[in-house]
Amino acid sequence: MARKKNVEAPATEPAPGATATETVEQQPSFNTSAPQTKKSKKPKATDITLEDLAARYIAHLDEAGKSQGTQFSYHLELTTALDDWARKRRSRRSRPRACWSASPPTA
Repeated sequence: MARKKNVEAPATEPAPGATATETVEQQPSFNTSAPQTKKSKKPKATDITLEDLAARYIAHLDEAGKSQGTQFSYHLELTTALDDWARKRRSRRSRPRACWSASPPTA
């Protein structure tokens, strides 16, 4: 890796009759950060179903200017995932639950 050359910065002299504080005040500020603003409160969580959330996401894609093909593709993926999730949820409900006494049976 190449070494950097030691280059000295040219010395600057204050204007005649200027004090040290005047010289500092004349220098440009390099603070480029945006001014601090108050953070807005996050909206409270509301009850929403997964179907509603999926529909909102598809609407967001439309507002963002995504193509019809992209929207359709995401719609199919979300519909498939929701159907699969609902099917698994129904099958869990139909299975009898194991009722254990104070301790599970030992083998």
